[in-house]
Amino acid sequence: MTTFRANDGVVPGEYRVIISKFAAGPLQDDETNEPSGDEPTQPVLRSEIPDKYANPETSLLRAKVLPQANEIDFDLK
Repeated sequence: MTTFRANDGVVPGEYRVIISKFAAGPLQDDETNEPSGDEPTQPVLRSEIPDKYANPETSLLRAKVLPQANEIDFDLK
């Protein structure tokens, strides 16, 4: 987690949490958005976890960050 600089952590407090993770799927053609054969041009990204966790309006995840080192695990079902 980052606040001001890369890998500097966050200010202690309570936070609403969103999580997203994407993987590249089959390549698609830019014009047709269909899977491409000879000249793939754009990867299709697919979510590897349920979409509700990536949206601040639907994610019910919360975390309390303490002043010392923290490890917070989320069970994403």
